[in-house]
Amino acid sequence: MQQINDHINKSKNSGDNKYLTFVLKDETYAVNILHVKEIIEYGGLTHIPMMPIFIRGVLNLRGDAIPVIDLTARFTKEVTEVTRYTCIIIVEVSGTSSQMEIGIKADMVNEVVDITEDQLEPSPKLGSKINTAFIEAIGKINNNFVLILDMDNLLDMEQLAMLEEMVQMNREEENSDKESLREEEGILAESSGEA
Repeated sequence: MQQINDHINKSKNSGDNKYLTFVLKDETYAVNILHVKEIIEYGGLTHIPMMPIFIRGVLNLRGDAIPVIDLTARFTKEVTEVTRYTCIIIVEVSGTSSQMEIGIKADMVNEVVDITEDQLEPSPKLGSKINTAFIEAIGKINNNFVLILDMDNLLDMEQLAMLEEMVQMNREEENSDKESLREEEGILAESSGEA
């Protein structure tokens, strides 16, 4: 995983035609490398009750609460099993008020590829009842089509607001826990000083 993270960091300096490809339920997707922060192993999630099926939970990443979404569940309402290849792609998206980081559960990460302008087709128009706003374009790689995701349209405003609220609640809970721990340590210090 470190090797692909290193490749992502090097690729960010070489233009905006670099894409990270990954698999969701046997389909290959891509995201512009400029949105990708890093890839981490799947695990360590705190489940949040009463959330939609596609919100897997919150991840504590170096002290930051990162909501993790399951795009397979978002697109198909099906949850895929976690395997040894399952990972989380940390991406930056436009939130309701500022940029925010979210995690995307991927069944497997493939590679960083070049997709030039002549290999891109516009997002398909599939009728008014099918929302394709989350598809930025269709890329052609080795005679195969790859859906390129539009990170800023992946979730609607209501869903983004829900994720931001969830992150804020998690931060407040952590701060409350830290405050309680400090108070307990203060009480213990006082009682041991009196003895």
